[in-house]
Amino acid sequence: MPSTLLQKKDLQDVFFEIGVPHMAIETENATKTGDILISPKDYSNILRTLYYSSYLKRYSSNLLLSYLTQTRFEKSLPAGVPPDVKVAHKVGYYLAKEGEEHHDCGIFYYDHSPYILCIMTQGLTQEEADAFAAQISRITYDFMEEQIGTDGDVDE
Repeated sequence: MPSTLLQKKDLQDVFFEIGVPHMAIETENATKTGDILISPKDYSNILRTLYYSSYLKRYSSNLLLSYLTQTRFEKSLPAGVPPDVKVAHKVGYYLAKEGEEHHDCGIFYYDHSPYILCIMTQGLTQEEADAFAAQISRITYDFMEEQIGTDGDVDE
């Protein structure tokens, strides 16, 4: 059976469909090693695409999101919300010349209004990055609680 290589055009089409600017795979947004640089907004678009099943079929999107809710990494974003709030998140670690990078992006299944939060850090240790992301996660959750409350209506 012949193998099929993924062509650059195919990757561009996927990026376009999921809301990541095609520039992300052009040379000015790639590292010298060819790694693709994706911003927090781009990563949020990928999660939003999974949440709304706008690229994959609903079953496949839900399956992927269920895997992301079962991670054992609970120190960063999930640490900032109560344990009953389900979080589908993806963590990343990268060691660059500029220092360590720690990223955590996720969908928070807040009862009244799910939301996406993406934290990407550079130059922090793992412990510092986890604490920072947990703090921002808690601030965001508290804001949602204040704005929406337990009745599901936006407070004025």
